[in-house]
Amino acid sequence: MARRLDIARIIRDLGGATEVSRRLDIPRSAPYRWLERGSLKVSVLDRLLTEWPELRLDDCVNIVTG
Repeated sequence: MARRLDIARIIRDLGGATEVSRRLDIPRSAPYRWLERGSLKVSVLDRLLTEWPELRLDDCVNIVTG
């Protein structure tokens, strides 16, 4: 049973790509690159959790079957 981080949900729950990029002071295209790659660097995840301490990663993990 594999687990996959739902990056689209994280971005949506945090106010969208524009809001995420503004608060992290990164290019607006960065969140779209995360979606394209399907992954986040641990350093980015750390910054997200620092900026939004209320973010619950348990709610943003999907179980992948097969």
